[in-house]
Amino acid sequence: MATTYETICGFLEKREIHFERHEDGAILVHYNTEKYRDPQGEANVLIAIQLENDGRFLKIFVPNAFSYHEGPYKAVVLQAALFVNFQSKMLQFEYDPRDGEIRAMVEFPLADSPLTEEQFFRAFHGLCLLVEEYSPFMHHAMHGTLDAASSGLDKETFAQFMRLMRTEAGDDSQVCD
Repeated sequence: MATTYETICGFLEKREIHFERHEDGAILVHYNTEKYRDPQGEANVLIAIQLENDGRFLKIFVPNAFSYHEGPYKAVVLQAALFVNFQSKMLQFEYDPRDGEIRAMVEFPLADSPLTEEQFFRAFHGLCLLVEEYSPFMHHAMHGTLDAASSGLDKETFAQFMRLMRTEAGDDSQVCD
């Protein structure tokens, strides 16, 4: 087995990070944020840690990080999520069309290699930082108010996103310069 929940709990305990165990074995961590707001409006992100395939595959994710089921800006929201995937080395957004859930996820195979503390915290803190960093961008996409000043992106990155939106959609009526 590549890793166990007990190993991950040990990593968290060593750094005095409070966590709880879910009945299915998953580890849940509440992490305070500045920009990101959970679905209830709290400055807190819930991070779930799951092992699959007998500990050979690790998933660290924010369930329901954002939600956008149907609406006039769905194409912009999905493009924004894909753009974040492209910009980030590790963060990926997953979209569930059944209910509009957008998960923020870091996942990787461990195969037969043991998980190191450094690997774990690189993924864990990376997820927290990226959700925090891209939160304004995603929220403005969901509300149709994307512009360079409010997007949370630097000017060059926002311009790149706008070029991609215009190329893909052939129409920039859903976004503002």
